[in-house]
Amino acid sequence: MSPVAGYLSNEKHLFEYLGLEIYLSTRNQQPLVIYGRSEDQLSTVVINFEDGVYKGIELQHVPDFQELSPKDKEKLLEIIDYNLPDIIKFWIDVFVYNKKVPFEKVLKPIQTTQSSQTR
Repeated sequence: MSPVAGYLSNEKHLFEYLGLEIYLSTRNQQPLVIYGRSEDQLSTVVINFEDGVYKGIELQHVPDFQELSPKDKEKLLEIIDYNLPDIIKFWIDVFVYNKKVPFEKVLKPIQTTQSSQTR
């Protein structure tokens, strides 16, 4: 098992998108953290809220691991933007309701529009 696979072994695998694997962090309930993995590269996205209101996302480096390539970072942000309501629901399902969340393999590129980029 690769070091990245070992690091993510207890996380919830949400999506596979054009070779990029996306996981929901179960390490801490807050903040909402998403991992993006491509082979032995790993980056995180922190989804920020203030007083229950979405405030934006931050792309962060995971210490001791090589960061995702710029292209994979773009794909990670793209799928998070496109699926943000579902990701928030999955987070609630895991931490509030102790439910299992589905895995989805996305086979086609996301077609972004001006409105989806400004959500």
